[in-house]
Amino acid sequence: GTLQSTTFAVAKRAGHWQGSEWRDCKIPAKGWNISFPAQKGANLVSMSTVQDLQVAAAAVLTLLAYREENVASDGFEHSGQGALYWSLFKTVIWGASCSSLLRQ
Repeated sequence: GTLQSTTFAVAKRAGHWQGSEWRDCKIPAKGWNISFPAQKGANLVSMSTVQDLQVAAAAVLTLLAYREENVASDGFEHSGQGALYWSLFKTVIWGASCSSLLRQ
């Protein structure tokens, strides 16, 4: 089937940057532009509260922009990868030591 939905937000990337370069105050400006349609559908009418889909869309776009700062060219976030491997290593060592204690 097809998705029948009203467009309530359009986000476009302005400029070219990598990582957190969008935070630099240079001309031309870099960042994300979000626009909302002039005419809202009946299901989108709400006063600027958390239930307003436009407020939610702006919040989600902010979180996505923050996440994109640490995304590598392969599309994955690699920050904290060392801590992940260290945690995995400690778990394996802990499991091996518990296993040897249970055998005694």
